[in-house]
Amino acid sequence: MCVALLACEGRIATPPAKVIDNEEVVRGGGGDKACKPEVEAAPPRRIWLLSNTQYRATISALFPSPATSGLELVPEAEQTYQGTQAELMRLGRSAVPRVMANADTIAAHVRANLASYVTCNVEQEACLTTFLETFGTRVFRRPLDVDQKAGLTEVYRAGRETSGARGFELVVSAMLQSAAFLYRSEVGTTDNAPAGEAQLSAYELAELLSYSLTEAPPDADLLALAANETLFDPVVYGAQLERLAATPAGRRVHARFAEVLLSGSSVARISKDVRQFPQFGPELAADMREEVRLFVEDVAASSEPSVARLLTSKTGFVNERTAPLYGRTVTGGGFQRVTHDSPHRIGMLTTPLFAAVYSQPDHVVPTARGRFVYNQVLCRTMATPPTIDPALPAANPSLSPRERLAVIEQNASCASCHRIADPIGFAFERLDPIGAERDLVKGKPIDTSGEIRSSLETDGAFDDVTGLAERLAQSNEVRDCFATQFFRFAQGRATGETDGCRLTAVREQVAAEGGTLPSLVQASLGLEASGRTRRVVE
Repeated sequence: MCVALLACEGRIATPPAKVIDNEEVVRGGGGDKACKPEVEAAPPRRIWLLSNTQYRATISALFPSPATSGLELVPEAEQTYQGTQAELMRLGRSAVPRVMANADTIAAHVRANLASYVTCNVEQEACLTTFLETFGTRVFRRPLDVDQKAGLTEVYRAGRETSGARGFELVVSAMLQSAAFLYRSEVGTTDNAPAGEAQLSAYELAELLSYSLTEAPPDADLLALAANETLFDPVVYGAQLERLAATPAGRRVHARFAEVLLSGSSVARISKDVRQFPQFGPELAADMREEVRLFVEDVAASSEPSVARLLTSKTGFVNERTAPLYGRTVTGGGFQRVTHDSPHRIGMLTTPLFAAVYSQPDHVVPTARGRFVYNQVLCRTMATPPTIDPALPAANPSLSPRERLAVIEQNASCASCHRIADPIGFAFERLDPIGAERDLVKGKPIDTSGEIRSSLETDGAFDDVTGLAERLAQSNEVRDCFATQFFRFAQGRATGETDGCRLTAVREQVAAEGGTLPSLVQASLGLEASGRTRRVVE
């Protein structure tokens, strides 16, 4: 066991939410181990709850008039899921009243504007049949089955005792409370499929592509291709991927990925010492997220939309609240594009968002920032930190982080983690817990030199964060890691040994296209990567 007096960090500071798994990737193989066709398997079947963003976008696509900005399935403060890992999202009992109220509000809107949604005689059951076959297909994102139609017809009949309009109101409310609306489906059918496997329908494939890329439901064009099953044609599917990627929502996919990678949404739930950082609050936290979004979208729209550029761009965006963190002064809440001249500002890893998320409320822990780079940018696995006895004396508060590392390295159980993470984390020491630049730590000058150790091919020393960023940007290992991370983000699941060959193909495609951001999308959401087969888990 490590001794706290020796300054071993028993708990490395991490953001509140774990959003991308930190499994080790071995380059040259696939998945998290080498490509082994004999163990390759399809991902399991699943149903996947819509995120709040997807829920609002889906309602907006169906019912343009009602305001959707406040609608949610899970309160934002409780939501750890960001469209990345389906298993993290749960719809608990406390959400039932919210779902019902939202559905009733929208259904009342439909009743009040019935002519906008129904063109036939609502007093006739045949009108409902037509409505379910047309509008109902849009709500459920696939044609309704016999049981669904029968159930909704009974709901309509109950309402029609008052009026046909009331019947339609109840039907709409029921549909918006249905699992077929609230969940995305990757269940498929076992008919004519090999034992232990299921084949996704064209509608499920359309749903996967649209939500993964745009956070919105399939549009009319995509549903039409699903209806005649031409979406299974790789050429047709590829054309739809390119079409959706070019839409405004599709172009934002890289920014969404970056926020998930950085655990950006957690900045809204963290706190900072009000005495040291009185300016930190919800508005500044929101601005930090917006800055990263603008930065990534700027890189994606540039002449060099690449992973390397995400790590080395000197472009930034500031407004009156974030500018002081950069030593600048601007007026107004709107963001202005700037070029950073400080050697300590380069790429997305020197943004205030990254600095704030990977810091404690009142101090910086270089280990946390270094661990992030090692785990999430290099896709390497670090040992779990040892448990520290809370009764042991505290670490010497007068030591600088670099002085503490020198002591820690004398203890083998502590050094195994710190000797890897801390030398990377030192590069970011100029950035305080909210991302402002500083010159001293513990009253001592800051040394930002460091070293990458125990990587596959990126090891080496650097003088400052610019040197670190440039080393990372030139690394094939980093490029492969981003390909892996984006695949996990796009497919919404962790990866393992059974994904080996699939991930090999993704990384090879990204490498062949020079590590561009568009290649991340094409490789991770292409028909081969998404696949039509799902594993039946008993």
